[in-house]
Amino acid sequence: MQSFAQRNVRGRVTSSDGTPLSGASVVIVGHKTGARTDADGKFSIDVPPNSKELEISFVGYNVQKVPIEGKNDISVSLVASANSLNEVVVTALGIKREKRSLTYAVSEVKGSDLTQARSVNVANSLEGKVAGLNVSGTATGAGGSTRIVIRGNGSLSGNNQPLLVVDGIPVSNQSVNTLGSNAGNSTVGMWGGSDQGDGMSSLDPDNIQSVTVLKGGTAAALYGSRASNGAILVTTKTGAVNKNGAIGLEINSNFVAESLLYKKFDDYQYEYGIGDAPTGQLQGQKPVAPNAGANFQTNSYGAKLDGTPVVQFDGVARPYSAVKDNLTKFYNTGTTFTNTVAMSGGNDKIVYRAALTDLNNKGILPSSTLRRDNADVSLSGHMNKHLSFVGSIKYIAEKAHNRPKVSDSPGNAAYSVWTLPTSLSVETLKNNMLTPAGNEYVYTNNQYVTNPYFATQSFKQDDQKNRVITSFEPKYNFTDWLYLKATAGFDKFNYVNTAITPTGTGYQLGGGYSHNNISFSESNIGLILGVDRNIGQKFTINAIAGGNLMKQSILSQNLSGNPFNIPFFYDISNINPSNVSASDGDYEKRINSVYGSADISFNNYLFLGITARNDWFSSLTPPVTYQGTFKNNIFYPSVGLSFVLSDAPETA
Repeated sequence: MQSFAQRNVRGRVTSSDGTPLSGASVVIVGHKTGARTDADGKFSIDVPPNSKELEISFVGYNVQKVPIEGKNDISVSLVASANSLNEVVVTALGIKREKRSLTYAVSEVKGSDLTQARSVNVANSLEGKVAGLNVSGTATGAGGSTRIVIRGNGSLSGNNQPLLVVDGIPVSNQSVNTLGSNAGNSTVGMWGGSDQGDGMSSLDPDNIQSVTVLKGGTAAALYGSRASNGAILVTTKTGAVNKNGAIGLEINSNFVAESLLYKKFDDYQYEYGIGDAPTGQLQGQKPVAPNAGANFQTNSYGAKLDGTPVVQFDGVARPYSAVKDNLTKFYNTGTTFTNTVAMSGGNDKIVYRAALTDLNNKGILPSSTLRRDNADVSLSGHMNKHLSFVGSIKYIAEKAHNRPKVSDSPGNAAYSVWTLPTSLSVETLKNNMLTPAGNEYVYTNNQYVTNPYFATQSFKQDDQKNRVITSFEPKYNFTDWLYLKATAGFDKFNYVNTAITPTGTGYQLGGGYSHNNISFSESNIGLILGVDRNIGQKFTINAIAGGNLMKQSILSQNLSGNPFNIPFFYDISNINPSNVSASDGDYEKRINSVYGSADISFNNYLFLGITARNDWFSSLTPPVTYQGTFKNNIFYPSVGLSFVLSDAPETA
């Protein structure tokens, strides 16, 4: 007897080396129904009757069709596209290599893939495009930071994020909230605060040529301790010589609208209204007098909803009914406008590219905005047959207003809307935001749960970050196989944040003031001697030896105080000096390094890669070796061997 019911097919998709492929597309052949794999490469899909095949695809891999007749569980191993073996990718220290010659795992994402359905933080656009790469973003607004992990966590308590390298120069990808052990007070924690963004959130996707992900210690060994969790290499666009010396002009405009993923809670209960927890006096009862429900406005353990009039916290009787549209009434449709203008050109001596990008974002949280301006200039040229150079300078200016607060309830509008009881409308809070004295109208027994409209309209938080990233790389070719290259890169930014807790706030009636100023700078100066030569007819060697000097410094100033002497006058001078606290932070770190690598090829199908790096740290408390002796240096070696079987000669 034939069955006409749908059935469920589950499975797992991996690469040929067993790495789970997150975000792989799974489509039923002949139907529009599809699914995507999760972080572990797993999927589940309901297939109609008579379905015979699934088509599975992933960027950089061959599409594979898998028969499913009589099967409910399948395992699929995708093979990397043969064309990708001959691609040239950027590897550690900005060195370009053919993928086939690499002895470690590298994945590349083209810049064009980052500008489709784009995110303000370019890191979010990497999700699902690189096997083994997991990107976690939180609800912290357009300029919020992301957490990137390659091939799982390597430490239970430490930092698991990869090193960020832009045009060959390591740059800081730390959240501003956590910069340096002495960088001052964090603005986010278990009791609240806001996410101030990271390094990736400052990059302009319109100016990115490619992103290369170096997976694991072997791939990133040349970057030493900072790349113990892998590395993400961002290569920005450069100019090109146009026909007849013409100037190339590129204009790009982009608009993105965003809304809540879930506009209502499908599993939210709409049966019981305002009331206390089971031990409270209103458990199972309706509020019966003005303010009777005020002590229990975040709980829905009251009587069953029946639509009868019930007095709410403001003394007004309203129907004791479920309110199902609080989220759509409170949140906005977020918008992001991005406009880019770029010019490029040059001649046989010098090539240039200049680009300007303006991003204007209005978040889904009312009053939350972000403005980011990126300016980028790159130059490359040949002074003569021996001397050439590549250089770039990037300037980023960011201004944010009222970033969404996270974690606990103080000043957190999202927390307040989420905890509203079933029978209380957010419009009631909008119409009862202030008392006659101009203070916050506290609608619960917990003064730390802020009226969401008071949080978005009266609280003030403004921050500004100005950043400059520069790189310069002169190269001198002694012969066609021996060269000397210098690298100089600087990453510097100044961050200023001012936060105002307004007068009349329920948990702090006098209000408060907080001001943070952080100056960050990092320099990397290096020298590389390189060899790229054929030895006989069968061997090729690419080898380098070099060193790097890294210096990082963080200066911070923090000022805070409360309450304000004169209500609604928000300045530090309006607070008694005895109630003002100030602190300074001064953090400095240095790493001196030497490194070398050798890539040896035999007949272009057998490849041996060897790297070594030694880092010396300026830490006052050096690492402790297992012998119990103190050392302030660590050695990082790596060895890899690869074999392209399809290109090997056949034997009898």
